[in-house]
Amino acid sequence: MTNSGSDPVDDLLAPDKQAILVLYYVEGLTVPELGFVFGIPPGTVKSRLHASREELKRLWQQDLAETGNERRRRQEDPRRHG
Repeated sequence: MTNSGSDPVDDLLAPDKQAILVLYYVEGLTVPELGFVFGIPPGTVKSRLHASREELKRLWQQDLAETGNERRRRQEDPRRHG
């Protein structure tokens, strides 16, 4: 996974967390297959998938909150409309 700047996830998650999510959701690898690829037991794969999803969710919520705060500031200060 290289950071080409084209995918917002590249800027959010660590490469190991990106890898497990992409391999699972995009490439369609199963939990046992991911275990084989990473050399870890299936339970650890599930734990890492969960942790990666939770971190991504937290980061997206944080980004949405910051975007909403900026939108509110623009609405409160008409000079900021650009």
